[in-house]
Amino acid sequence: MNTIYEKVTSFKWLGKNQKKQRQTDFKVNKMFEIENKVLPRIIANTPKWIVSLKTDEFDESDKDLTPEERTEKFTKSLMYADAIRDYLTYTFNKYELREVNKLRAKTMVRYGMGWVRVSYKYDMVHEE
Repeated sequence: MNTIYEKVTSFKWLGKNQKKQRQTDFKVNKMFEIENKVLPRIIANTPKWIVSLKTDEFDESDKDLTPEERTEKFTKSLMYADAIRDYLTYTFNKYELREVNKLRAKTMVRYGMGWVRVSYKYDMVHEE
């Protein structure tokens, strides 16, 4: 990882081998340019969660349902997908995961993959 970081933040200086006083072989790293152009677009807004169903058949018993009952079951499942999407948005905002998401996106753009350590936060609620 050190070599990647050095390549991102480096430039060449000819030093004593210069032909003229101000001649340099200045290298603008393409990775640095991409990181500065793409990353702000990725992290500008809160993420849009994509929650969708894979299929309208869930169980073996679904084969016995009429088309109307299948449609009704599928519509109910779509409501669950909306509820999960709302819950993910609520959790993201409540625990202020924007900065963590920014670091993850930066890692993905820079290295092509990211390693994430998941830590859970929870609140203890005492009912009396």
